[in-house]
Amino acid sequence: DGVYVAEPKIVPDAKLNEQISYDSMIEMANMGAGVLKTESVEMAKKYRIKIGVGSSYTGKVGTIVTDYSLDSSSIDGIISQKNMTYISVESDSSEVRKRLFEKMAQRRIKVQTFLNHNNSAEFIL
Repeated sequence: DGVYVAEPKIVPDAKLNEQISYDSMIEMANMGAGVLKTESVEMAKKYRIKIGVGSSYTGKVGTIVTDYSLDSSSIDGIISQKNMTYISVESDSSEVRKRLFEKMAQRRIKVQTFLNHNNSAEFIL
């Protein structure tokens, strides 16, 4: 159907991303999301080609991969592998990223890796 924030088989009410950035999709693919191959998204980014992700059964497109995410202050994806979880957050506000980090600290969630960029943050738990 498209690119979901989390695996719908694990999180039945996972939100469908209507639009997601190339960079977020590349990170999700690198971390194991099986929606698109990293190389295909990198090529689309290089030539600024939008990607429509949808169902091969219905032909309906649910997510567009492009220069930017539709919601600039949301979690684009949560990728979970055995003993590891990857969270990518895109937000123009450093306050949003700070609050998320504080919430994880309050709940004593161990963060193995934290990468902070200009408009995004990545956590590996």
